[in-house]
Amino acid sequence: MPSVLLLINEEAHARELARVATLLGNDPALRPVYFVDERMKPFGVHHMLAESGVETLTAADFPSSRRLAPLPTDDLVRRAASALLTTARRVGNRLPAALNRPIRPLQMIASARDQLRLRLSLCEDVLTSRDFATLVLCEDNIDLDTAPWILVAQRRGIRSVIVPYTIANSVELTEAYVFSEPLQLKTSLLNRLAARQFPKWATQHKGRKFLRTSYARIAAIELLGFAPPKPWLLNSGAVDTIAAESCAMRDYYREAGIPAAQITVTGTLVDDVIAAARADAASRRRALLTENGLPLDRPVLLCAFPPDQGVFDRPGCEFSDYDDMIAFWGECLGAVKNWNVIVSRHPKTRPGRLDGLRKYGVTLTDHDTAPLVPLCDLYVASVSATIRWALACGIPVINYDAYRLDFVDYVGLEGVVWMNARNEFRRILAAATADVAYFARLRTVQQPEAPRWGFHDGHSGRRLRALIGREPFEQPACPAPAEGQAR
Repeated sequence: MPSVLLLINEEAHARELARVATLLGNDPALRPVYFVDERMKPFGVHHMLAESGVETLTAADFPSSRRLAPLPTDDLVRRAASALLTTARRVGNRLPAALNRPIRPLQMIASARDQLRLRLSLCEDVLTSRDFATLVLCEDNIDLDTAPWILVAQRRGIRSVIVPYTIANSVELTEAYVFSEPLQLKTSLLNRLAARQFPKWATQHKGRKFLRTSYARIAAIELLGFAPPKPWLLNSGAVDTIAAESCAMRDYYREAGIPAAQITVTGTLVDDVIAAARADAASRRRALLTENGLPLDRPVLLCAFPPDQGVFDRPGCEFSDYDDMIAFWGECLGAVKNWNVIVSRHPKTRPGRLDGLRKYGVTLTDHDTAPLVPLCDLYVASVSATIRWALACGIPVINYDAYRLDFVDYVGLEGVVWMNARNEFRRILAAATADVAYFARLRTVQQPEAPRWGFHDGHSGRRLRALIGREPFEQPACPAPAEGQAR
């Protein structure tokens, strides 16, 4: 029986790929197998997944892979450069520290190169250990060393598919690194040389010029031929196909420069979860409210409370720490009258961390957020990928950029009200829940755009299964954007 390797590099990948494993587990033709990256060891993810009954692999299962794979290129210039790096490292290792300084940058590049070669060796061992038909990832990201997996898969005739777990955009990456001092061009001559030699790895944002990653990793990635065409755009590498979550995301990928041939519109497994909830929304809503002792005759505000991002030092952020954020959001949500206010905990937030919200009169739930979204009337979040779910249901959204991350997702959508200041959040939240005419307008402008943000035909899982299994299927038709709306 062919197998499908589900690659987990981040904690957030686990939930999305667990859904894929469940989908494939109901199909006798394909067998899911997890591979959990070593960086996930502190989170205990591999133990959790192993308990699901799905075979779970880690690097510890492949001890022989601790060897350097051959250079994955026949380019003579690259091979000569690699040989020079190896020689420089050997010479440098024999020199006293005071004399080694000029050679140190070359040693750093050699070390980064060999880390990637070790990864390449591991990928070879894993992907040849079973009869894998498909490799499934949640993202293609140089920070996660996913390029070697895709390269080896293609060499072995294994299809690579990205099932996105979040919106992939270049703004998120630039905002993540704009204040990183080690990556600033002004920090070192080596950074400036890397930017000159490999200009696509450098960018300018908010008056700063900086690199996507360290100069050593840039040189190593280029040397081995792993560089994506657009390093500042996730999923822009050599993956065979991206399972586009919606028509809006298909358009985004195309506009960002990803070739149309790499994009397949399927929808997401969450679509089917939401479709089932919508079909039974009245009884589910009644059950949710009854479970929490809430009135049945009030509208529902669902808040996806943001996790602790640990970036309270970002310029403009108005919170000193996570407890400060909890207190302010609690005050604002607690001030809402004549609504049922329900707060959903982010998967990264530990149970009990938000209990301080209870004193403000709000209700906490640990239910999965996706099936709750169709049951609400207003959705409140902070630059969350889950906002797409509310958009697809035609539900108005308050998008409070509490950390001042400056992401541009959903800009131009009239039914999504964005703000990044405490006083604006308080004002808009009060208006949306107390001004009937204002709330009605948000609903009116939001609903025409809904079909572009998700599919509620209940067949997204079937399409994704066909894509992973290399079977033919018909992609859903995409409507044009509603007049006056933009992504």
